[in-house]
Amino acid sequence: MTDRNKRLLARGAALAVLVVTATGVGVAQAAASPPPLAFVAATNAVTAERYVYDDEVWLSFDLGLHVIAGKDPFEIWAHRTGYDKPIAAERVVTQNGKKKKVALPAGTVTDFTGLKDFTTISIADATGAVVQEYKTSFCGNSWSSARTRPDAPATTPYPTQCGGEWNPFTLGAVWGIQAGWDSAVPDQPYSREGTSLDLSRPASTPPPLR
Repeated sequence: MTDRNKRLLARGAALAVLVVTATGVGVAQAAASPPPLAFVAATNAVTAERYVYDDEVWLSFDLGLHVIAGKDPFEIWAHRTGYDKPIAAERVVTQNGKKKKVALPAGTVTDFTGLKDFTTISIADATGAVVQEYKTSFCGNSWSSARTRPDAPATTPYPTQCGGEWNPFTLGAVWGIQAGWDSAVPDQPYSREGTSLDLSRPASTPPPLR
């Protein structure tokens, strides 16, 4: 099958309604002083394309979701003392000009892909019936991180990956968003096996995430 025929066969574009909620952050609003952390979406309408090729089915879309850090960086330290030990995580905060670490609640970080269940994404059909719902993690480290305002620092010290995507032997990681910079929010399920999101699965059956 030629690439052209493959594209023609696959182009079964379907409009979907996608509803996203985030844990612990609010929608960004214009203000003289930026919020410590803002959750923003580039648009409220997204066209999702569902592709079918042989026995493979996958969904392609980009929700344009981002988290923007305020006047201080957003920074998380995650670590464990052994491979069989739970992960502890702290957020670095600035108070009265001094930095200190504040422990995150147990269960907030369960692996090195980021903050667990940071977003909940629901996909509904034209009748409003939910056909799929899943959660994604978020760490803040991103290849596409960029400045969002003129007074933001020129560079960011944070890595471009979370650190635990492909390395099961990770013992520690630093995640962050530079002050005034943004970080893209994952909008599709993460799978080490490369499994794609399939709308043919009923909403009651969660997609394979990890």
